[in-house]
Amino acid sequence: MRFRPGSFAVAAAASVLLAACGGQTAPASASPASVSAASASAAAPAPASGKALTKVVEGLPTRDFGYLPSFVAQDRGFFAEEGLQVELPNMTSQVAIPALTNKQIQFGAHGSAERAAYQGAPLKGVWYAWKYNTFYAIASKDVKTYKDLKGKVLAIASAGGSDDQVLHALLKREGIATSDVQILPMGGGPQRAKALVGGQAQFTLENPDVAVQLQEQGFTNLGSLGDVLPVPWSGFAVHTDTIRDQPQMLHGWLKAQTRALLFIKQNPKETADIAVKELDVTQDVAEKAIPLLTQAISDDDPGGLTQQGLIVNTQADMDALHLTGDPLELGRKVNDMAPLRAVQKELGIHCTGGLDC
Repeated sequence: MRFRPGSFAVAAAASVLLAACGGQTAPASASPASVSAASASAAAPAPASGKALTKVVEGLPTRDFGYLPSFVAQDRGFFAEEGLQVELPNMTSQVAIPALTNKQIQFGAHGSAERAAYQGAPLKGVWYAWKYNTFYAIASKDVKTYKDLKGKVLAIASAGGSDDQVLHALLKREGIATSDVQILPMGGGPQRAKALVGGQAQFTLENPDVAVQLQEQGFTNLGSLGDVLPVPWSGFAVHTDTIRDQPQMLHGWLKAQTRALLFIKQNPKETADIAVKELDVTQDVAEKAIPLLTQAISDDDPGGLTQQGLIVNTQADMDALHLTGDPLELGRKVNDMAPLRAVQKELGIHCTGGLDC
């Protein structure tokens, strides 16, 4: 069983991008993860085809199955076909959101970005990989039902993160008070898995790949949590200026990502091969995990979200941030589906059930 730490670029990115918190521009010698808006728009060296590529930075909170479409789009050349050279550094939300707000990167995880947008940051969600959360509930061997969680240590990535939100929704559904359990931040999926293996925790939420690995080691898989918090998942947000000033770049990125979703759904074996290469999992684990993901791809609206999903997602954020108001109205303010709808039309996708189809 191999757990690959999902933070190979965080330290490097943080050392450069933390300056963005003060609104300063990264120096010219900054690493690729901190590329400024100006340099990101500049053409990269021309590839063999002679066509210059536009450099784009997409900050990933974790390097795992949740963001598989990005690796598929890169591996299959979908980004390059759209004239993009996309870099995929791992970046914590504390680093990525200031960088996205200051236009030092072009794409950041939607969850943290939208929570910042509710409070005035000029950011909007534009694309979502999965129609509901892709977490699976994994527990120690002595935990057979959720009722057995009382008195246990529950591992999360960080307080207020996506898995923390799903966990609290789960505890509420099961009638378990937070005072009856101990919730501890323990890092990304691989780190939480190691905590289970080492006995420091007895329960956590994992993406399909790590869930499969732990189940094969005898840990209890209590099933998908997609119905606990059925909200759009693994999405990305951009600066509002990007929508206005870089429509061609945004269109190309959206097209490549949406094509990647279609590829994953239609080519599970080839997708597993990419996962093995990019995410350091075994072939057996990848082939078992891919079908768990494809269920979360919308047939009608790949890359989009429903009005109900938007409402549930926004309400969950509002509850966490103690905000009041109409979740649909607030959700619309921090999302823009128009660029995706143009891409879907170009790809011959006729969504009917999605927001603003």
